[in-house]
Amino acid sequence: MTFLILTSLLKIIGIVFVIILPMVSYAVYAERRVSALIQDRLGPNRVGPAGLFQPVADAFKFIIAKDPAWEASYFDPAFDLDRAQASDPDDVLGSTDVNLRPFFARGGKLLLYHGWSDPQVTPYNTINFFQKVVAAQGGAGVGTSVQLYMVPGMNHCTGGPGTDTFEKMAAVEAWLKSGAAPARIDAAHATNGVVDRTRPLCPFGQVARWNGTGSTDAASSFSCAPATLEPVR
Repeated sequence: MTFLILTSLLKIIGIVFVIILPMVSYAVYAERRVSALIQDRLGPNRVGPAGLFQPVADAFKFIIAKDPAWEASYFDPAFDLDRAQASDPDDVLGSTDVNLRPFFARGGKLLLYHGWSDPQVTPYNTINFFQKVVAAQGGAGVGTSVQLYMVPGMNHCTGGPGTDTFEKMAAVEAWLKSGAAPARIDAAHATNGVVDRTRPLCPFGQVARWNGTGSTDAASSFSCAPATLEPVR
């Protein structure tokens, strides 16, 4: 029951922060644009081409500067970057606190994944975070409390030629039951809604290696093996 409640809360939080809040920001942006056209004026969207960056400026204005009169033209990187970090003393927005011992002590499991082809956020950020979390545990917890799976060819969260679709919650549920993170997670790539490739996602430090037989589009033809740097021939 507790797990179901936690899962529901995580889904609600994800929907609110990933879907609803961005939609609200750009709904406000659209309303401003339409109002400006009706009134034959430029309107308040002045940041970026056609005001596209105004929601970002508004976030800085109200969350960091906490000043309704703040304008994007006031931004000074020599001063405001430090102010942005200081505005989040509990690291809620930064999410860089690597001491997750209280979470793990309650039986929490952290499944991390990142696309190697992410054009927006470098995958090395997630790798660094994972390694720092492990280091904060004294090197323990890999595969029992935390595990990272890199996704070759996946863009930002989804998309790209990589196998970007997999059952994340099913993986966590299996982890909770067995006590060990999945040795592999089979993922799929689809074109026009039709799956045309599957491939295993392997724990960080391993890669999917073809067994030498079978279709290269089938996950069953691959095994997770230690990643090695082989000389270019």
